[in-house]
Amino acid sequence: PAEILRRNFWFCTIDDPSTIDLHEVIGDDHIMVEIDYPHGDSTWPHSQSVLRDAWGHLSPELLRKFCCENAAALYRHPLPPRILP
Repeated sequence: PAEILRRNFWFCTIDDPSTIDLHEVIGDDHIMVEIDYPHGDSTWPHSQSVLRDAWGHLSPELLRKFCCENAAALYRHPLPPRILP
């Protein structure tokens, strides 16, 4: 079952600590940031501070994966040559 989960599901989160706590089980390639703009329950315009509070302990490599690289891979969308840290 865990292999099926890692192969077929992607998870979006920003302020649910359980997803980040389980990132090694879920798979680092299947977690993406969720802002939910323009919905009323969105973290916008405070998304950066919410993200820093919830994910600030993660490595820059994981943050890049969760914030842009995983979505780019899922949707087969090229990224620019340089991504900010």
